[in-house]
Amino acid sequence: MADTKLDTELEEAAGILYLTPEIARFSVAGDFLALDISGKSAEHYPHVSLHRAFPFEMPYKYISVLDPDECEIGIIRNIEDFPGDCAKMLRAELHRRYYVCRLSSVTSVRDRRGFSYWEATADEISVSFTLRDTYNSIRQIPDGTILITDIDSNRYTVPSPDQLDRRTRRLIESYL
Repeated sequence: MADTKLDTELEEAAGILYLTPEIARFSVAGDFLALDISGKSAEHYPHVSLHRAFPFEMPYKYISVLDPDECEIGIIRNIEDFPGDCAKMLRAELHRRYYVCRLSSVTSVRDRRGFSYWEATADEISVSFTLRDTYNSIRQIPDGTILITDIDSNRYTVPSPDQLDRRTRRLIESYL
């Protein structure tokens, strides 16, 4: 019991509201995720968005819930703490927000005046996108996957370089 009281005191001192199934009710209102908070912090938010604090390492833990002005309302420690249908709804919202197009090959990259113009294939469909500051727009994440973020904040992944065809590997490795 003492640990719970200490945890609560620390949370209040830090100004963090942890959203739990006991106080937070999520629902879908039109095309938006809505939140109702009960208890001491009672409030209704007709439109909230979810943001991952640790997107690659813990995709369903420590989820920041923001209002439309990007102000943090609270944090979900673990989506799996919520009942089945609610957890499913929250995972679907995160999947929608963090949708990533998976590239199977890169056919060309042209550099011009600080931008690079990419032609690639994703699910047998041709895609094209533009990167600004190419070296900072491409990252290799811990599992070896390469993450590319374009100028419109769209995200693309490609498998680790050793799983790519030679041409694609050569094009991408020059930017890693």
